Amino acid sequence: MPRVKTIAAILLRHAARVLVERNSTYGSISLHFPKAARLWSVILDCRVEAWQVALCLDALKTTRILANPGHLDSWIDKCGYSAIGAEVAPIAHGDVNCILKPEPPIASEDDPCSH
Repeated sequence: MPRVKTIAAILLRHAARVLVERNSTYGSISLHFPKAARLWSVILDCRVEAWQVALCLDALKTTRILANPGHLDSWIDKCGYSAIGAEVAPIAHGDVNCILKPEPPIASEDDPCSH
């Protein structure tokens, strides 16, 4: 099967590479984003969650994209912040399994992922 290279696939691949590099350089994002949330909570004098840190950083990238939509690095970073947000968010274990498992040809009534 020929490999189709789309911009989306390239962005996702680069975002994954950046996340691995950052993890290697700075340590686990599952530690840093909660720490950042605690610091932001003190600075802002309100409770901030780790997934909200990811959303805010994504929003910063959005403002940069509005200024220069052709800058690929900002799009890569947005992919990364979305992935980090999903990693640190309180996502139900069953939801993750539903997303990651291959879709069955026909949904059965006892399948918790068929809605």
